[in-house]
Amino acid sequence: MSTRPSWNYRDTAAGLDGWREQLQELHAEYVALAGGLDAEQFDWQPAPEKWSIGQIIAHLNATNHELFGPLQRAVGTARARGVHGEPPFGYGWLGRWFLDEVAPPAKRAARAPAKYAPQMSEGLGKDAVLAEFSRQHADLQQLLQAAAGVHLARVHVRSPALWLLQLPVGIWFASIPAHGARHWIQACAVREHPGFPRR
Repeated sequence: MSTRPSWNYRDTAAGLDGWREQLQELHAEYVALAGGLDAEQFDWQPAPEKWSIGQIIAHLNATNHELFGPLQRAVGTARARGVHGEPPFGYGWLGRWFLDEVAPPAKRAARAPAKYAPQMSEGLGKDAVLAEFSRQHADLQQLLQAAAGVHLARVHVRSPALWLLQLPVGIWFASIPAHGARHWIQACAVREHPGFPRR
């Protein structure tokens, strides 16, 4: 994948199989980019207020961790209650707006909620961050597979960060690779920054 994502992440028509493919592509690209970095490169920030590649991946880990549990419970409950349906699903304006906000290209600079902002002290620990990234990727792939047959527009999940925001699980599933792709562009920009430590 180039620095310009190959998918239209604002399109909900990709469905479960498409979102799994998007996540697979993004996972491979992040690991290829970050796996060859040393600790200094992984933690290097273009400016004090700008994230490093390591912080970007740690941020994705934090957001996906918070969202995974509620989505897993919602899918399990929907299956148990027989809330079934076949795509294509229709999503309301709020869900489409949210997806438009998180998908690339970014419309505006946005500050992540404090609970999702990665911290930096003496280094993030590249191996641990990447291991968690890969573990979550495997869990998300399994969850997307388990969601087959669920009516993705009728089952809603509350945002872990914004209590008043409830969205269909299909929008949340679409938002995960969309959010990852948005930050992929950011990670590539860090790697190409003139001040990035070269080896």
